[in-house]
Amino acid sequence: MTPKKIGSIVDKIGELRGQAAKINDEIDALKSKLIEADVSEGHGELFQVKMSVSERKVVDWKKIQEDYELPVENYTSVTQSTSMRVSARKKN
Repeated sequence: MTPKKIGSIVDKIGELRGQAAKINDEIDALKSKLIEADVSEGHGELFQVKMSVSERKVVDWKKIQEDYELPVENYTSVTQSTSMRVSARKKN
C-alpha cells in the first residue's frame, strides 16, 4: 500500500472518529434528558426506546491481590491486542 493510500485511510478514520464523538455526545445528552424525566419507555414515529437500570458488581482483583499478598502473575493470562490511536495533525 502506498503512503498516499495509507494517509487517505488515516484521514478518513480521523474524520469518522470526530463525527462519532459528536454523535455520542449528542446521544448522551438526549439520554440524560430521558433519565432526568424518569422516562421508562418512549415512542417516536420511527423508533422506540426502553430504558433499563441495572447494578453491576465488579471484583477488585488488585485489592484481593494486595490483601492476600498473592503473586498476580500466577493468575494472569496474556492475549495479543491491537489498538489504534488517532489524533489530528498540527498544520504548519
